[in-house]
Amino acid sequence: MIISANNQKRSVPEIKISDFKYPTSFKETLDYSSPARGKWNIVQTAFLIPESHQIYICAQGCLRGVVLTAAEMNCMDRLSWISVCENDFFDGGLEDDVISGADDIISNMDKKPKAVVLVYSCMHLFAGSDIEMITDSMNKKFPDIKFITGYMQPVRRKSLSPDELMRCQIYSCLEKTGCDENSVNIIGSNFKTDDDSELKISLKNAGINIRDITEAKTYGEFLEMGNSRLNILYDKAAIPAAKQLKKRLGTDFVYIPRTYDFEKTEENYKLLFSKLNLPLPDFSEYKERAAKSVINAKKILGSVPIEIDALSTTAPVSLALFLCENNFNVTKIYLDAVSSDEEKAFDKLKKISPEISVSPLHDPAMRFMNTISAESKKNKILAFGQQAAYFADTGYFVNTVEGEGRYGFSEIEKTMNLLTDAFLNEKDMLKTVSIKGLECDSCLC
Repeated sequence: MIISANNQKRSVPEIKISDFKYPTSFKETLDYSSPARGKWNIVQTAFLIPESHQIYICAQGCLRGVVLTAAEMNCMDRLSWISVCENDFFDGGLEDDVISGADDIISNMDKKPKAVVLVYSCMHLFAGSDIEMITDSMNKKFPDIKFITGYMQPVRRKSLSPDELMRCQIYSCLEKTGCDENSVNIIGSNFKTDDDSELKISLKNAGINIRDITEAKTYGEFLEMGNSRLNILYDKAAIPAAKQLKKRLGTDFVYIPRTYDFEKTEENYKLLFSKLNLPLPDFSEYKERAAKSVINAKKILGSVPIEIDALSTTAPVSLALFLCENNFNVTKIYLDAVSSDEEKAFDKLKKISPEISVSPLHDPAMRFMNTISAESKKNKILAFGQQAAYFADTGYFVNTVEGEGRYGFSEIEKTMNLLTDAFLNEKDMLKTVSIKGLECDSCLC
C-alpha cells in the first residue's frame, strides 16, 4: 500500500512472479485502458487489405474510437460508418438500415473499392441480425466488389478475440486459382517482416518468393497469396486464420512463434525448412552478431531496472527470461495472463528470478500506477514498450508494439540495440504514448 499525493491510500495489483500461478493470478474485471494506446486494433488490421474500404455499423460511442483511429492513420477516405440508434434496435429494421446505408455509401463513391469490410457491433449479435442475408444482398447489388464480414464484438472474446477474428476475415477473400510451389506467405503480422531478417534472407536465398499482405500494393497482389504453397506465422493470433485457410484452400502452415531463445529459434528454422524440404541454412553469422549485441548492451545498461509490457512483444516472458539469463536486471513485467506458448519459459523464469514483480495491464486499479511510480521513483527505469513506460513514468523506453517486423536472431540483435538506444536517449513519454499506433499521426496532441 502506498500513500498518494492527496493522502489517500491507493494500491495497485502486484504479485511476485514466484507466487504467480499459470496462466494468471489476477481476477477478471472490467477492462482498463491506459493512455498508452500503442497496440494496433482491428481497424488498422483491416486497412491492410489493399484498395479496400471499411464501413462500421455501430453506436456513436463505439464510432468515436474507430474514427479517431482512421484519422490518426490519415485513412479517413477509406472509412465510412452507419450510426445505429436505440430505436433501430427495436423496430426490426437493422438489416434494412445496413443494406440501404452501405448501398448509399458505395453508390456515391467516385472510385469503387475492390473490397468492402462491413464491420458489425455487439448490437447486431444481441438483435440476431441476419448477416448472411445482408452480405448476399450487397453481393447482388455490387457483384464486382468482395464483401468481407468483420466483427467489433468484445462479448465474443472468449471464443475468438476480435483481433483473432479480424485476422481470419481479412484472409477470407483468398481463393486458390493455381499452385505456386516457389512462393510462401507470411501471415498474421500487422507489420512487414524486416527485410534484413535472416527469415526472409534465407528463404530468398533458397529461391522462395515471399508474399505478405503488408507488402501487397494492389488487391490483385494480395489475392496471389491464395496460390502459395505454405503459410508461415509467428503471431499466435493468426493460428485460427491459418487453420481456416488450410481447411478452405488446403494450404499447409507452419507456426514458428517469436522467441528470444537461441535454441528455440534454431528449432523454429529446422521446422520451417523441413516443411519446405530444404536444407537448413547456416545461421552462425546471425548468432554471432546477436551474441555480441548482448555483451555490448550489458556493458552499457549495467544493472538498470528493466520493465516489460505484454503489448510490446508477442513473447514478453521469453524476453524477460533471456535478459535474466544474461544478467540484466528485469524487475517487472506487465501482463494479464501467460500465453500457453510461454508456459515453459515462465516456469524457468520463476526459478531463476523469483523476485520479479508482475502487474496486470487492464485492472482498473492500474490507473493509479503512473502516479505511484512518479512519487516513489528514485532510480532510472528502462521500459520495453509504451505501457511499461507509462506505468513506470519514464522517458527511457523502447517505443515498440507487438515486436513489429523483427524475428529470429536478428530480432535479438535489434532488441539489444533498441534497449541501449532507449537507455542513452530519453524520449517525451506523454507525447509519444498519445499516438494510438506506430506509424500514425496523432490527432489528439
